[in-house]
Amino acid sequence: MVTCFAPITGGRVGEIVSQQSKHRSKDSLPLAKEEDKFESFCETYKSYIDVTAAYQVFLGKWEHQKQLQGDKVGEKPILLKALYKSFPQDLFKAFMGKLLWSVLVIFSIWFFVFEILGYIKDKEAPVPIEGYQFYLCAGFFVNMFILSFGIQQMGIYSSILGCKVKAALTTAIYKKMIIRDGYKSKADVVALVAKDVEKM
Repeated sequence: MVTCFAPITGGRVGEIVSQQSKHRSKDSLPLAKEEDKFESFCETYKSYIDVTAAYQVFLGKWEHQKQLQGDKVGEKPILLKALYKSFPQDLFKAFMGKLLWSVLVIFSIWFFVFEILGYIKDKEAPVPIEGYQFYLCAGFFVNMFILSFGIQQMGIYSSILGCKVKAALTTAIYKKMIIRDGYKSKADVVALVAKDVEKM
């Protein structure tokens, strides 16, 4: 059932990851193939991101989250909380890049833009030091340079974080789907990985 809390609880992704498969259906692949296929999956993506490491970190936090929720009957572990605890460094780096960008955008508009426009409007107005206009332009350039650095770093770390989350969740689903009971259809499994994990 789709609810407004799906982004927090993980929706269908959280449902699949938290399932416990006790037996295989007739359409499931043999258990002996699980590690072979998982190793192949990791080998394919090793040059881009360490899939195994991302998955192992997430799995540890997910199991811990399940233990904490174990005493509460009927409650499922929250996927977003497990993901947050799995990759806090990347999230913090992306946050700091965004914060740096935000502060410098506000500062550049509040100070440099208005100061430069004020100087252009009234060139005869007294200035604090000689060559003030050149200092303003140089300061504005440095400000914009650092600002662009901050937004680029935010983009880089956000991408790394997104790749780690996607790798962890896709791997968790992939390993479950190899040996679990059929989940409606094979097309639904593809949609689960391609769309629902992407939303997370």
